[in-house]
Amino acid sequence: TLKSMGMSSYQSITDKAHHLKEAHYGRLVFLDSKLREMPEGSEEQQAFAAKVCNAHGWLAGSVTDVNDRGETPFLQATMGDDTSFDQLNFLKMAGSDINFLSTDKETALSRAVSRQDVGRIKML
Repeated sequence: TLKSMGMSSYQSITDKAHHLKEAHYGRLVFLDSKLREMPEGSEEQQAFAAKVCNAHGWLAGSVTDVNDRGETPFLQATMGDDTSFDQLNFLKMAGSDINFLSTDKETALSRAVSRQDVGRIKML
């Protein structure tokens, strides 16, 4: 039987992981909606946006942290093909300098232009 082969415990673990993932996603959606209700540009919104970015895994420390290539989290995010506009907006709300110049003399806008990413060019 499946139970004798250990499959029932595997299914239980899979079900629990699925429920945890759904709960985490639900919490992130709730946090995102609360963030959008806050006064635009307020310190409260900035601090909360940083927490949302941390919860999503988009931010490990501060928006001003610079990696060994001289890039902030916002600038790093502009390179990802899977980076959503929400991610960029939340990093921006958290206080990211969208005009930050990397050690390679690149900005988020110059990267968007070089990639011919019209959506990001308009956003920036």
